Amino acid sequence: MKKLRSLFAFVCLSLGFSFSVYAQNLATVTASNIQDINGSRLASGQLCFQATDQADQIISFQIGGGGQALRRQYCSPVTNGAVASFTVPNPANTQPAGIYYRITVRDSSTGQEVLRYTQVAFAGAAFNFDNYAPTVTTTTTPSTNATMGNLTINGNLSVTGAMTFAPSSFTASNATLNQAANGNDAISGKRATDTSPTGNFERFRNFANTADLWTVDVTGTLQSGTVPTARLTGTFSGSQLPNPTASTLGGVQSFAAVSHQWINSISTSGVPAASQPSFADISGTATGSQLPNPSATTLGGVQSFTAVSHQWINSVSTSGVPAASQPSFADISGTATGAQLPNPSAATLGGVQSFAAVSHQWINSISTSGVPVASQPAAADLSNGTTGSGAVVLATSPALTTPNIGAAKRLIFN
Repeated sequence: MKKLRSLFAFVCLSLGFSFSVYAQNLATVTASNIQDINGSRLASGQLCFQATDQADQIISFQIGGGGQALRRQYCSPVTNGAVASFTVPNPANTQPAGIYYRITVRDSSTGQEVLRYTQVAFAGAAFNFDNYAPTVTTTTTPSTNATMGNLTINGNLSVTGAMTFAPSSFTASNATLNQAANGNDAISGKRATDTSPTGNFERFRNFANTADLWTVDVTGTLQSGTVPTARLTGTFSGSQLPNPTASTLGGVQSFAAVSHQWINSISTSGVPAASQPSFADISGTATGSQLPNPSATTLGGVQSFTAVSHQWINSVSTSGVPAASQPSFADISGTATGAQLPNPSAATLGGVQSFAAVSHQWINSISTSGVPVASQPAAADLSNGTTGSGAVVLATSPALTTPNIGAAKRLIFN
């Protein structure tokens, strides 16, 4: 306690206050005659002061001149009935003003509490406990409508008129608030400021005090809690809808149809974006009825066609029906290769290899592989020749015109 008093003195000197002001903020407690009813002074014990409200409930408060008082006792030892003087906050200068003290004395030899006074009130820089005259506890009517400190009521409280709790809070269990008259507000209030207001008008939490169940902030917005859809009427405005995210629902702007485009994304501001799908974006397989008919300038669906020997498709109708016919040589362009020609036979035509001319030879056969075979004709192969060998003798002698047989030869016969 001496340290506390020194601290207050230092603060007061630093701020330019006199010790008279310091003394008014603290009251010095003295006592020299704490005794039994037979006059025997208490050999050893403690005198303690505990700050309370008028209902003897322990409170915290502001000490005069500044500083906060802890919710615990101020004690001093008692020896042979006398107490070592100490200081306690002067109730006249505390905030709230007019606090009370619970004063107790404990016998150190037995550990028992041997004196207790409640709702002790005083004012000034000194309090001589020897001169304190307690009053009998009775039910009194407050002289004013103001209560300093905490107020605890056990039982029923009936109030006529208005009750104001400022700036402290009001705590009640199972409170019932009735409308006084038709048209009145059963519960009303106002926020502390209209400039950057913060805080809540209502806040209800779970029993463990770890989560909000229902919260309405000072802007009138529901921040926690759920209103069943069946209880809602009217229409939401766009500004009341939240923005959508990848995992939560939200409002989305309208989108005017664009030919051949579909929505492929929605931003976190609720703005749709569209694009034209490509074939890679389409799943499944188109049916025949989904394909357009072909035309001379546009693509379309075509029916299947069963193969017919020697026929090829030569047209497709605008209904997608193929028509086929057998091509003629006139329909074929280009030149066939040797590998594309069939082999000849005794009854069918086919390809034949080339043949280099050989003197006195003519082709007399072609194999079924198309290879020509040639030989020199004999006299018998001639249509106007005769049989035999050596020089060819014509069957009909040619007519001689001015023949010159040459000089006559003499024949010698033996």
